[in-house]
Amino acid sequence: MDQAIRLMRTAEPYLVRAQDIDEEFHGMIPRGIHFVCPYCNRPVIPAAMGLRSPSRLPYAKSPHFKHRRNDEWARQCQLYQSGTSTVLYDSIVPSLLMLLRRVQSRDHADAFRVEFSLRRRRLTFLKNVLSDDDVITVDGERHSLRYLTERRGRTITISHPLGDVESRILIPEKWWKYVGSAENSRGVMLFSDAFGTDGGRYLCKGAALHTGIDYYVVTDRRRGRELESIFDVSKLAGRLIGESKTVVYRVRVSPTSHHRNRVDDWLGTYGYCLSDVDRSAQLVWPPSLRSFGVDEPLFRRSMPIYQFPYRIPGSANADRVDRRSFDLRNSRSIGFVGFDRELNPTYELESSCLFFKPNRHMPWGAVLLGRTFPDDLHPAEIDMPNTFDGSSVMATSEGTSGFTGEDPRLLFGHGADVARRRMRQSPERTGRNGSQGERIARTREGI
Repeated sequence: MDQAIRLMRTAEPYLVRAQDIDEEFHGMIPRGIHFVCPYCNRPVIPAAMGLRSPSRLPYAKSPHFKHRRNDEWARQCQLYQSGTSTVLYDSIVPSLLMLLRRVQSRDHADAFRVEFSLRRRRLTFLKNVLSDDDVITVDGERHSLRYLTERRGRTITISHPLGDVESRILIPEKWWKYVGSAENSRGVMLFSDAFGTDGGRYLCKGAALHTGIDYYVVTDRRRGRELESIFDVSKLAGRLIGESKTVVYRVRVSPTSHHRNRVDDWLGTYGYCLSDVDRSAQLVWPPSLRSFGVDEPLFRRSMPIYQFPYRIPGSANADRVDRRSFDLRNSRSIGFVGFDRELNPTYELESSCLFFKPNRHMPWGAVLLGRTFPDDLHPAEIDMPNTFDGSSVMATSEGTSGFTGEDPRLLFGHGADVARRRMRQSPERTGRNGSQGERIARTREGI
């Protein structure tokens, strides 16, 4: 992933890019700086940072953050990547590596070209099995697969990239999962600004764009004129060489944009979306069970506090908590920090669960406001194995549970049972005397 939240004792949480961290520390990151994923809040590790040896330079990856391989919670994150040895990796057919590059010529200062290269998955295998007879065909011209995969950086320029490239770039299907396959553009191609003013890398369909970051849009002149009324920043960067009707725009969505919905709708038309990471309210209290190992029952009566998202990095927040109560009997309130006039919550209640939007420009969040676990809130049709005695539970959509083994309530966060499971003991089966806090204390002491 390209972004993470930087944590320091002496500074506020800060949304950073891997490239910026690499340029600031050159791989020598101080021990007091830690990073967590913006989606799942699990720790992530800086990777491919600092100078690499010349012998490795052709194969070096770009600076990025990655989840810890053995982190079970991180495996549920949508940004988690399991590595090259999994079955899923082998089954996915990636798109070709496409690049937008500025033409280095005095006569064509504002001209760009679109080129593509082949991926090199299982490179050792490819080198052993590819022969001179294995070719791809681009606009009727044959190219050697072996030659294109031997070294990085060998590219082919594609003319009219907004057309039907799937029928023009012909690759034998048996090589798709190793070198990639062509992907039609639907009239719009999006690229990052990895090369600065000289272009960037192609964003595959399904990619999410972030605010405050520049992107390149390759499209026709009619759609290009629409960009000026959709994005906060839209500047004509040039055109494709040899194609006067295909233009290149440099665009950006402001973190404080009031046109987010319009941008998201436009992106959705072409297979993209706008990320919710940088506009979600961030939970700052209480500490979560997953991140800090704190027993949730100890904070069951605590007021949840949400912080304004990382929209203006490093800016000071207001020194007060705006407390809001909702139409739920005997429930907790919610605190908001740093929203000021932006706070205008919309909400819906379902049992003890509150779904809320701090303001109309932010995505929905969810929080359990009841002080006790709601009896009418159950997962639907989920197999939940019991890790101690092999029994399992099925919670149905009608709210009835079929059980073999323990009381179903043991699976939903009772403090004493959490403590017992951490001590690798069986859940408590006998009568319960005293408060939950006393039972937790006795369990931890082994009484």
